[in-house]
This record gives sequence, C-alpha cells and structure tokens, in this order.
Amino acid sequence: MSITIKLNTKHLFILGFCLLISLPHISAQQLGRVKTEAEINTEEKFTNAQRELLTGRIDKALTLFEELYREDRENATLAFELAKAYYQKKDLILTEKYAKIATEKDPGNKWMAEFYGVFLLDCGRPGAALAVYQKLNSQHPLESAYYQNLVDCHLLLEKTQGAINVYNQMEKTWDPMPRFTSAALNCTKREEKLLWP
Repeated sequence: MSITIKLNTKHLFILGFCLLISLPHISAQQLGRVKTEAEINTEEKFTNAQRELLTGRIDKALTLFEELYREDRENATLAFELAKAYYQKKDLILTEKYAKIATEKDPGNKWMAEFYGVFLLDCGRPGAALAVYQKLNSQHPLESAYYQNLVDCHLLLEKTQGAINVYNQMEKTWDPMPRFTSAALNCTKREEKLLWP
C-alpha cells in the first residue's frame, strides 16, 4: 500500500524554500572538505524534521528537533524551529521557552525576535513585546513595521503618549509623512476622549 501526498505549488515552494535555507553556509575552506557521517546525519535529520512539520506531522517533527537540540544546545536555529513547532501545537509554555532561548543565543537575528514579539502579543503581554520591539527598532530603524508594532504595544498598554512619541520618532527618522502625522493626531484625539468623556 502506498501513500500519496498531494502538494500544491504553494506547498512545494514553501518546502523548497525551507530546504534551501536549512542548507549550511559553505565557506571557501569547506568547499574542499568532505562532510563527516555525523554532519550528514544531522543535516538529514533536520531536513526530515522540516518535512514532517510541513506535512502536518508535528509530533514527529518535534521528536526529531528535540533529538537534534539535545545534541547541540547552543544552536539558536534548532531552538527557533522548536518554538515554531510548539506554537503550531499550541503549547505556549514550550513555545516561549524555546523562542526566548533562540533570541538569547542569536540576539541579532530579527526573524527570531519578530516571532518572539508576535508570540508575546498573541499571549496578551504587550509590555514584554514592547521591549522586544524597542530592541528591534533600535537595530533596524528603517523598518516601518517595528514602529507600528511599538505603537500597537503602547496603545494596548493604554499609553497614548508613548504611541505619539513613536510617531514623532518616525517623523525624525524619515521626512514628515502625512499618514504618520494623522495617526498621531488620532492618538491625541483618542486620549482627549479618554480624559474628557
């Protein structure tokens, strides 16, 4: 008996992209070097875990990722993959554990930090998310999405002045843009309504 898995073009593209980014970076010194059997087995196990995750077999993917992580606890990518898999499984405690480990092991990786920030917002923790987005914003000041995430966090914390300050910071970073100015004015009007019912 054979099992046929139908993948549409979107799934194939995602699978191909994940496999592509999971390939190790090859330096000039590594071009002439033959990989050890252990390295090949690790890469194969990682690729198999990615495939299991993409085909919806989260438990099998988690088993493989956990095995790899036990062998290399310093690997931020493995911690990140575990966080994403546990998030799909809706295990918030383990998602947070591994997302935090990933961002600590690789503090410059914006994708890991973005995931952690979104996770914190989804869990109703805008204060913690605010700290993540402030760090991302300082590392990547030209990413407009981080400014908006900061505004959202401030508004969820009911800190309207903080949101206005973020809009002011945006205007200093870029030329004044009408959409930022009008958004800041809307925050001011909202604050007035809260103060003067």
